[in-house]
Amino acid sequence: KTLRLMLRDLLVEEERKERRALAEARRYKKWILNIRDSKKLLQKAEFRAYQELKQALDAAGQVYVIGSGSNGQFSSPPAAGMDTKDFKFEFFDRVVELWKDRVQPQQLIDRYKLERKAAEQEDKRDAERNVSGLGAIGQMIKDPKIVIDPYLQALESPFHGLNVQMNTAGLWGRRIYQVAVSELEENDIKKARGPVRVGGHW
Repeated sequence: KTLRLMLRDLLVEEERKERRALAEARRYKKWILNIRDSKKLLQKAEFRAYQELKQALDAAGQVYVIGSGSNGQFSSPPAAGMDTKDFKFEFFDRVVELWKDRVQPQQLIDRYKLERKAAEQEDKRDAERNVSGLGAIGQMIKDPKIVIDPYLQALESPFHGLNVQMNTAGLWGRRIYQVAVSELEENDIKKARGPVRVGGHW
């Protein structure tokens, strides 16, 4: 009888520990999923913000230089900043990065490729786990479509295969209506077959 009581106490204690461990595991899983969902929402918000910024800059015009010139004279790096005595251009480096994402889409694809693959694997695992009950309903009503996706935009970019220079990043959104080049540079443009796009027009 004494042994039976001892075993019962041990069994009760083991069951209590098991319930606590299961509750902790469920709490941890919920916490991890909340973090993942929050990161996805923040990423979508970031994508949307940068999309709006690019469209606003596009509305004020841009200049594309395609080709580096016969002597590489068109391949200089972009300006380090656009500050003047009376104006400070905040986050200009981010504008340059967005310009690079546009005119050099392959580096954007490389940056997002591994991240996108990991996200697809996570979604696949979640779909396999939630095959019945509320999980299945959640998968049915979930909309996986991302309206704004820089990765897909980079894959479909018309700039693939073009040698577009970075040095006009500082002219993006500056309401440029005229670009002047010297006679020598004009000849080099013709030799390199490198058109200059001004304000959305060739």
